[in-house]
Amino acid sequence: MVKGKCSKHFPKRFIDRLSFDEDGYARYRRKDSGNVVIKNGVEFDNHFVVPYNPTLLLRYQMHINVEFCNQTRSIKYLFKYVSKRHDKVTSAICKEKSSEGDEYRDEIKQYYDCRYVSPCEVAWRIFGFDINFREPAVERLPFHLPNRQGIVFPDDDPIDDVVGNASLKQTKFLAWLEANKIHATVRELTYAQFPTKFVFKTDTREWYPRKAGYAIGRLYYVPLGLGELHYLRVLLHEASKWSSRVYLRNLFSTLLIHNTIAIPSAVWEQTWMHLSDDILIKERHRLCNPDLVLDDDRVKDIALAEIEKILRSNGRSLRDFPPMPLPNDAMMSNTDNALMSEELNYDRNILRTQHSQFVSSLTAEQRNVYDSIMDVVYRSEGGLIPGSRTAHSRFAIPLDCNENSTCNIMQGSDIANLMVHTKLIIWDEAPIAHRYCFEALDRSLRDIMGNNNPECDTKPFGGNFDSENRSICKFVDWILQIGDGLIGDMVNDEESEIIVSSDILISNVQDPVEAIVENTYPSFQQKYDDHEYIRDREILAPTLDDVAVINNYMLSLLLGEEGLYLSSDIAYVVKTRILS
Repeated sequence: MVKGKCSKHFPKRFIDRLSFDEDGYARYRRKDSGNVVIKNGVEFDNHFVVPYNPTLLLRYQMHINVEFCNQTRSIKYLFKYVSKRHDKVTSAICKEKSSEGDEYRDEIKQYYDCRYVSPCEVAWRIFGFDINFREPAVERLPFHLPNRQGIVFPDDDPIDDVVGNASLKQTKFLAWLEANKIHATVRELTYAQFPTKFVFKTDTREWYPRKAGYAIGRLYYVPLGLGELHYLRVLLHEASKWSSRVYLRNLFSTLLIHNTIAIPSAVWEQTWMHLSDDILIKERHRLCNPDLVLDDDRVKDIALAEIEKILRSNGRSLRDFPPMPLPNDAMMSNTDNALMSEELNYDRNILRTQHSQFVSSLTAEQRNVYDSIMDVVYRSEGGLIPGSRTAHSRFAIPLDCNENSTCNIMQGSDIANLMVHTKLIIWDEAPIAHRYCFEALDRSLRDIMGNNNPECDTKPFGGNFDSENRSICKFVDWILQIGDGLIGDMVNDEESEIIVSSDILISNVQDPVEAIVENTYPSFQQKYDDHEYIRDREILAPTLDDVAVINNYMLSLLLGEEGLYLSSDIAYVVKTRILS
């Protein structure tokens, strides 16, 4: 209270709607509801209610005022303690005023910018918590030429002791060479990668398998002018490349270019495993998929494509050395296509075994569906896109799709090349997708497929469409035209008269429900226990009331008494005891 009045300007006046004053403060709506609370003999109504949040009051069991923060200065006030730096104070060192009345005189006239350490920071430093740290740890790795290792010793040590110290001769680099002789499993690691799996102990001058922690290695920089030492660093840093099959493929290509192999195909058949030994590892690294599996044919194709690239850069080709096998044309254009490699990530031998097992267990109806799909694939009328991806993810369909949308697929991109080589598209739960999604995909596929074949530009989905579904599409188009108001004679502003085709219309009936049930479920009373008969039929109703009417009618046709079964979210186990 200030001079008998509330400093927060209560009581507030009634307001019908929320508004903001000139300073940006909220004027909350206050209804004149007539509700009154009497406290200490004083009546309080909505004039006196402070803005509050019931959730916060119940959560923290205390009174919390709530105000709408919509000003920049308010936001700065809330967050300034987070963003500002340490508090500072300017102090001056000077002489105190003497008792004789000497004038104030600054002795040093030097001002120091001092730092203020808050109590929380003091506690942090007292407990010795980390102020800063680096992660991961970096271990510097020295290397040297034979008998050229560096030695560090005090000036006053006898030269004989320095030369005779065996520990100085066993450097970290030499210890790494010895560790490779002992641990065969780590020979795939380079010198720089070794600290990630091993720890160097200075007391024994040996590398031991790492049990905890993580570190990375870094080799010392060596300028090109040091000659052999520089090239040694290159070998150590890129040992995997020099010891891989890249060099062998280059050698094989060089021999082909200079015509030094009499029968190249025979050499290829006997050495292809060595020439392509690193293909699987490279593909796993490139696709970031450690579980990638490639069959022998796929590995051969990739290795041949690598050799073909080397030959083409020198004006030659594998076609010049018949009967050398040739890489797939699609492989040459899609070697770097991660999407294509991902879709072809399967083991053909395993799939061939699973295919025979699963096909033999199909029912007659499932086998008909399987034969229909495979027939479409063999006739190239429709690719299988596995991997459990959504249509929006695989086809890059916009989330906010409209009648003019197209898929975000560029001509010549990886996904465009994948679409060109696709034979069958299986779209799960396609009926629930919006028609704009199909129209966007249709436009994009026409554009992509039409680039290679102009005739595909006029075909639905660029030719990837099954003609057996055209009658269904005709019916769907008719339904869509009804929804768009393009069919029917206008009766008034809200109604139209539509003529339904006779082949889908049930006419001359007395009871519509009875006629629909009899038409959909003929001989229902004799076949209601036939699972396939029930499964292959359904009635779609516009409202839940219609569903209830049809259900009640069909239940009345069944013989026996009607039973009511209740469901439970939790299953209870009844414990019983056997009395002896």
